Amino acid sequence: NHYDHLFFSVFHAISSFCNAGFTTLPDGLEKSSLRFNYSFQIVLAVSFILGGLGYIIVLNSYTYIKTKIIDIFSFVFKRNAMISRPWLMSFNTRFIFYISMLLVLVGTGGVFVLEYFGALQEHPGFLGKLCTAFFTGTTPRSAGLSVIPMTALSMPAVLFIILLMYIGASPGSTGGGIKNTTFAVALLNTVNIIRGKERLEILGRQIAPESVQKAFAILFLSILYLGLTIFLLCITDPLIDFKSIVFESFSAFSTVGLSLGITHQLSSAGKIVIVFAMFVGRVGM
Repeated sequence: NHYDHLFFSVFHAISSFCNAGFTTLPDGLEKSSLRFNYSFQIVLAVSFILGGLGYIIVLNSYTYIKTKIIDIFSFVFKRNAMISRPWLMSFNTRFIFYISMLLVLVGTGGVFVLEYFGALQEHPGFLGKLCTAFFTGTTPRSAGLSVIPMTALSMPAVLFIILLMYIGASPGSTGGGIKNTTFAVALLNTVNIIRGKERLEILGRQIAPESVQKAFAILFLSILYLGLTIFLLCITDPLIDFKSIVFESFSAFSTVGLSLGITHQLSSAGKIVIVFAMFVGRVGM
């Protein structure tokens, strides 16, 4: 009935935007009626991408677009000169937006290439595979919803998903992970070191050395804590295979919610380890 449809829509809109990863469906979004509903997947994906950008970034982008539309309207219909506002989009907004869009492209392309003859094979046509790859390549960065069983993915794809989960969403967003800005600053500074440069500049701005040091400290501490989580799970649940434990640990730390199907198999001690991983990952290093 209409009430059920409305409840379904509201629940999944909130769940996707807040990167919660919860669904009211017993079989999740992997049921055939939704697994091949590509327009539904795109709407959800756009929702959790916006949630992963962060409220300030979305508001800044909205203000920029609204102002540009008003300027164009005034120029076309009122013949007023268009106003130049060079700093309307802040450095933080542009930096996060560019990184996020790059990760969306990399995530989509990676899943598309790695699983074209694998988990994507059941999806008809190029567009069907591309839409599912788009959803699957963006959901690891903290959304946690899936239209493909993670167990159906190949080992390279699983490792790729782990990397995306680790990077996570943007600072100040509803997503987890070490944050894409931290990863970007550390990566770009590493390239700088290889090229023999001392100063790190991004989009014409110099990044303070303290920010670079903080990025590397977060990387080190997060890897250290993830190693501890994996180590403890190997002790508490020795019968579970190592790949699943690693995947579960990264998923918990980045508050993603994806799993290779071992969550219900964890011992009580193992669940406590996972709870602490989720808590530390959400609070941040």
